[in-house]
This record gives sequence, C-alpha cells and structure tokens, in this order.
Amino acid sequence: MSSGDNGAYGRGCTGSTPTVEDPADSPHAVAVGGTTAFEGRGRTYGREAAWGDPIEQDGSGGGVSRVFRRPAWQRGPGVSNRYSNGMRQLPDVASIGDSLTGWDIVSGGLWVPVGGTSAGAPLWAALMALTDQALAARHLGPVGFANAALYDFAADPSNFPAAAYRQVTAGTNLYYPATSGWNFATGLGSPNAAAVVDDFIAYEKGAR
Repeated sequence: MSSGDNGAYGRGCTGSTPTVEDPADSPHAVAVGGTTAFEGRGRTYGREAAWGDPIEQDGSGGGVSRVFRRPAWQRGPGVSNRYSNGMRQLPDVASIGDSLTGWDIVSGGLWVPVGGTSAGAPLWAALMALTDQALAARHLGPVGFANAALYDFAADPSNFPAAAYRQVTAGTNLYYPATSGWNFATGLGSPNAAAVVDDFIAYEKGAR
C-alpha cells in the first residue's frame, strides 16, 4: 500500500509536525515508500536515494503512527532508533517513487512518465504475485500476510539464501534521513526481486 507522497508530512497535515497517512499505518498493510533512482554505467542499476523534493514538497511517506502500537514483527537493524516511541513505524519497504526517475507507461498510445508511492506499491504487489506462483510451483502455501516474513529477512539474514533488499542510505523524506538498516524514509529498502522470491520459498519451507 502506498505510504503517501507528501514526505514526512502526510496528506492533511496542517502544521510542521510530521505525521503519517492512513490506512498505510495499519499493521495489516505493507506500506511502500518511495526512492529516487540513479543509473549506473551502461544504463545498469546504479543506486537509490530516499525520495524527497523540498521544492515541490513531495516525498516518501514515512513516520510514526498515532493510532497503532508497533507490532512484534516490526524488528531488525535500525527499527529501534531515536525517533521510535513504541508506535507503528512506516514505511515497511520502498520502490521507485520520484516521477523524474520513475516508471514509463503507455497511456493513449503514448509513453508517459509516472511516479509516486502509488506507482511503487504495484511493483511490490506484482512481486508478491510472482512469489505466489513460485511457491505454488513448489507446492508451498501463498505469501498471505507478508510483513512478518519481510522483517525476518532483514532481522535474521543468515536464515535466508540472499539479501532481499537494496538498502537506501542517502537522502531524506523531507524530515527523516535514510540510514543503514530500517529507516523512516525507505523502510527496509527496495527489492532485490529474485532474492525476495528465494527468501519467501525458504520462509515457507521453514514454516512447514
């Protein structure tokens, strides 16, 4: 689910106090934040930074819920930090959100650039659908509620075959900095898609 496109100052924020958007702060949702992507040599993947545009006041939604307590599954490197107060923290993961480095889609017969966390969230949804296909091919159960597994991948990496995330450690979401480990701008990071699938396969095998 999209974490919002107003940075640390969620939709409807009327002051200077950071806030988050609902329903992304629900502990039953996977909240997807946004990044800015940079190409490497030869148009390969280079790196990502937290999406935060101070001129347009756009950026990756993230912060602390005022409603929901932090679930037990929200754990791992970086989760407990100087901004933590015992409440649910957003986002959980991230994907490209900055429309300047975002997704090209065909609309009305034309290529159109799109962005926002509402563009990044479908990438995670599609990745979960592909993961379900891989699990079904191995006669394993579907992903179902994903957050517990997503945080296990980061909290106990030695139990899984590959690093599921590309950590984002540069930039801010207009307030919170991207740091090593989990952070309030990009969560656990952006997906290493093949590794996410492999880790879910290992997770489901271990659950049997």
